[in-house]
Amino acid sequence: MKLVEYAAFSGDTLWLLSPTGFSRPCGRLFSLDVRNRRLTELHIPSSGRVERFLVLPGGKILVASSGRELWEYSSGKMKFVSSLPASPLPELWGRYGIGKNSTLRQLWESGMIKGKGNPAGDRIHHMIPDRSGIIILTPASVLRYDLMTDAWNVVCLRHLVPRGLMMSAFFPGDGYCYQGTWNGEDGGDLKRINITTGAVEILYEGTIPVTSLVQDPWHPGTALFSTGMWHTGWNEGGIFRATGDMEPVFSGGAVFSMKSGRESITAATPGGVFRICRDGSAERYDYPPYESYEGVELVSDPRFGTLVRTHIYQSMMVCGAAAIFPEGEQELSHVLRSLSESNND
Repeated sequence: MKLVEYAAFSGDTLWLLSPTGFSRPCGRLFSLDVRNRRLTELHIPSSGRVERFLVLPGGKILVASSGRELWEYSSGKMKFVSSLPASPLPELWGRYGIGKNSTLRQLWESGMIKGKGNPAGDRIHHMIPDRSGIIILTPASVLRYDLMTDAWNVVCLRHLVPRGLMMSAFFPGDGYCYQGTWNGEDGGDLKRINITTGAVEILYEGTIPVTSLVQDPWHPGTALFSTGMWHTGWNEGGIFRATGDMEPVFSGGAVFSMKSGRESITAATPGGVFRICRDGSAERYDYPPYESYEGVELVSDPRFGTLVRTHIYQSMMVCGAAAIFPEGEQELSHVLRSLSESNND
C-alpha cells in the first residue's frame, strides 16, 4: 500500500486511510492485524465512502462517510451512529452574496475563502476527539457531537476553509482548532479556528506547506506545527509554535511527521528521526530497514516507536517516500520487535 494518508493504533491493530484519487475524492479504510499479518478492507453499508476515521477510547472505530453519516466499527460489525446536520454552506454563501452557481473566480473575489486549496463543497476535513464526543471540521462549519447524548452543535464558520491535498488538525483545549494545509509545491497554511464563534485566522501562509500538528509538551494547551518541502534538491522546513510570531522549535529542514511525548518531540525527516528536547538539543537516529506487512511498510525502533512509509507526497512533489507517525497512545513497537526477533531465530 503506497498511499497512506492517516494511520492510528487500536491495540495490536493498525488502521489506515488510503485515498483513491487526486485531491482525496474519497478514501478506503484498512485494518492491519500485525501479529497475523492480515490486511482487511472495511466498507460502510451505504452508498457513502470513507472520509475520515477516529479511534475512540476502548478501541472502537468511528468512521465518517461522504454521505455525511457517522458509523461505528466494533467486534467485526459496522453500526450506524448518526447523520451529520445539514450543511450551513448556503448560510455562508448568503453572507457573501454567493450562490451555488457562482464561478470559482466569484468565490475567491467575494472574500469568503480564507486559506489555500480547493473551495468546492462542504466535505469532512477532520474528526478530532473532544471530552465525551468529537469535533468535526468541514469547509463551512465546526460540528460538535456528544457520543453520550447524541446531540449536535453546529457553528457556521465566518469564512470558507478550502480543502488541501493533505490536511492536519489538532484541538489542544484552548477554544481553538488548529488546521494545517499541505498543497505540495503550491505551499500551505496554518489556520486557527474559534470553535465557539466560527472566526478563522491565518497564523501562517507560505511556500513551505504544513505537514503535521501536535500538542506542545512544554506549554500545555498549545500546539506545535511542522512544515516541509523536499524535492529536486530542496530540503526546507521545521517545527514552530502555533502562535502569531511562529517561534521556531526545530530548524533542521523538512519534517514529514511528528509526535509529542511528555518531555520531547519526535520528528521524522528526510535525514533521519530526531528527538527534540525543551532546551533545543536534538538527537538523530537512522531509519532501520522497513518491513512489509501485506504491502504496508513499517519500521519500528525502541528509541522512537513505529513509522509507516507512504508515497502520498509524490502527488504534488518530485520526491521519494516519506515516514509518518500513526496516532494513538499505544504503539506496536513491542509487537513488531518481537515478531522480527522470532523471524530471525
